[in-house]
Amino acid sequence: MEGNITSVYMAMGLMEEAVQSDQVTALIDETGFSSLSKLIRMMLYVLRFLAKVSKEKISCIMWVATPFEQPDFPPYPAARVVETRSFETVGLNLFGLVLIKEDHANVKRRVALFTCSVTRAVHLEVMGTMSAEQFVQAFRRFIS
Repeated sequence: MEGNITSVYMAMGLMEEAVQSDQVTALIDETGFSSLSKLIRMMLYVLRFLAKVSKEKISCIMWVATPFEQPDFPPYPAARVVETRSFETVGLNLFGLVLIKEDHANVKRRVALFTCSVTRAVHLEVMGTMSAEQFVQAFRRFIS
């Protein structure tokens, strides 16, 4: 009876608890090493069987599963649907420090990125610093 309890512990994957338990020590003392090796082999067969069953279950799920369906796109904003000229509706991003070569020297500059929200066209303006004056100059160059 005690041997069956020990094999159940091992088959459930609780090997550490089974090895540390007094029941395994008593089993080794009573039956010897050969019985213990048979018990370990039995445990490995059970674990392999469980692994095989889980793999087959996963492959079965893969056959039954349906692919992900793309959700419907949300409606476009009114500014993107109405027919307008390019750059009538604009998005603005500022980024930098970009190395630019001027007079054989590398200079760090920042960039203003103007994006048309209708046609997705892009316009870049180089700025020296992130000051308001530099931005206004870049914006005026963009408008012209």
